Parts: sequence; structure tokens; C-alpha cells
Amino acid sequence: MEILIGLAVVAIVAAVFGAIFHKMGFSRFTGVLAVIPIVNLVWWLYLATSEWPIERELAMRGDPDQRRQEDHITLMFRRAERCERYGDFAEAVELFETLAEELEGKPGARVAKHCAERLRERGGPT
Repeated sequence: MEILIGLAVVAIVAAVFGAIFHKMGFSRFTGVLAVIPIVNLVWWLYLATSEWPIERELAMRGDPDQRRQEDHITLMFRRAERCERYGDFAEAVELFETLAEELEGKPGARVAKHCAERLRERGGPT
């Protein structure tokens, strides 16, 4: 009976550590390593001195301010397209022109400028 209780405790500890390691970006299987007596010490030293997968992923995502700027531009494009779809050409032209100015020299600037010119021909403001 004591052996079953011991195995249950080990399984619970392994599951808890597996969940923690999974949130850190490692495999859930690494939770088993935290239960093995000598291996767990080596594993903790490795964790303390290495770069975790989650840190690597966050570093690859780049600057949060840059992402916010990209999200802002994406939302403006969507709003301009929606205005065009529903016939509000004046609003769409303004949005596309604003986008063309904000994206000056960057990808998407020519598209925004072309869309503004095309909408002016369809009945937007001149």
C-alpha cells in the first residue's frame, strides 16, 4: 500500500513539474526529470544557466512598439477597405492617403497611394 501511495505522489509531482516546464517552453516529459534524484540537480543547473525556449520565442517576436505600429497600420487598412466596400469613398480615400504618408518609403505605401487614387476616380474627394 505504501508503494502505491509513493508512486501516486511521484506521478503527481511529475505532472506538476511537467506543467511548469511546458509553460517554460520545454516538453512535458521533462517533468519526469525533476523526480529522478541526481538528474534533477543537473536539470535545475541547466535551467538556471540556459536560455529557455519561451525567452527565445519572445526575442524573435521583436520590439513590442514595432508590433503595435504594425497592428495600427493593419487596422487602418482594414477600416479603409471596409469603408470602400460600403461606399464611403471619401473616408476610404482619407485613410489610404494617411496610410501612404505614414508608410512613406516602406512596403505598403505604394498600395495605399494607388488605392487612394483609384477611389478618387470612382467618386471620392479630389
